Amino acid sequence: MSVPAGAPVLDERERAALTAIAIGLTTVAAAHRMGISDRTVRRAVAAAAAKLGAADRTHAVALAALTGQLDPRRIRSRTLPAWPPGRGNRQPRANLNATRSARSAPATAPADVEHRFLAAPGRPEGT
Repeated sequence: MSVPAGAPVLDERERAALTAIAIGLTTVAAAHRMGISDRTVRRAVAAAAAKLGAADRTHAVALAALTGQLDPRRIRSRTLPAWPPGRGNRQPRANLNATRSARSAPATAPADVEHRFLAAPGRPEGT
């Protein structure tokens, strides 16, 4: 990668995120393929756009390609660089929301809950 003099240099994550955008992936799809959160992809694209002085993500991709920071072979073949660098693509983490909500919810309601709702003040129990 040869970057013209004076052009800002993008880091690996920013280049990977811009490559994902260049091949047509959405932010969520790019995050899934890279094994990181969509917020991290958005931050990487925003940081790259700020470094390059781009108005939006499409402009950032174009400027990165013009400065030679994106590999055109990867864009043509629609492949992402390995992330994290040197370790191969990681598998995305399992969705932990289901297990977290199951752990936080009480298994059963206390025994006196029904009793409290049936016995209103000033009314005999069970009527």
